[in-house]
Amino acid sequence: MEVRALHKWVHISPTKVGRYCDVVRHRPVDEAQRNLELDRSPSSFELLRAIRSAVANAENNHGLDPEELVIKVASATDAVRMKRLLPRARGRAETILKRSCHILVVVTDDEAERVKVKPKAKAAEAAKPTGKAGKTAKKPAAKPAKKPAAKPAGKKTPAKAEKPKRARAGSGS
Repeated sequence: MEVRALHKWVHISPTKVGRYCDVVRHRPVDEAQRNLELDRSPSSFELLRAIRSAVANAENNHGLDPEELVIKVASATDAVRMKRLLPRARGRAETILKRSCHILVVVTDDEAERVKVKPKAKAAEAAKPTGKAGKTAKKPAAKPAKKPAAKPAGKKTPAKAEKPKRARAGSGS
C-alpha cells in the first residue's frame, strides 16, 4: 500500500532539495533517515520532516510496520517564487527570485520496491590497492638514447661577426 505526505511551502530552492531526494529514493526508510540525520543542511532537514510525516501516516492511518517501508517517490516541485529587487548602478534594478518548493514523499511496503535497492559493495572488495604494493608490474626496459650524429671534421663554421654597440641616447659622447 502506498502512503504519501506533502510538505508544502518550503522556502528552499527545489534543486537543492532534489539532490537529497535522489539520495533517498528507493531506499528503506530507516536507512534514508540515518543518512539525512547525518547531514546538517536545511534541505536534508525539510526532507527528513516529510519522510517522518509519511511514516507516521502509514503507521497511524493504515497500520503498516515502519521497518518494512521503502521510499518509492521523493521529489521537490517548484512553488511560488517571490520577486525582489536589487539596486544596481545608474538607477537600475535587478530581480531576485526567492524560490520555494513542495516536497512529496511516497512510502510503500511493496516487495517489488525493496528489490530495486542495490546492496552496497563491501569496502574490502571495492578498495583498490594503493602504494608500492599496487605497483608490482614490471615496466618495459627503456631504449638507450641515440647519440647525435658527429659533424664532419673538415668543415668549420665561420665565426659570426660581432655587432658594434649602439651608443645610448643622451650619453653626451
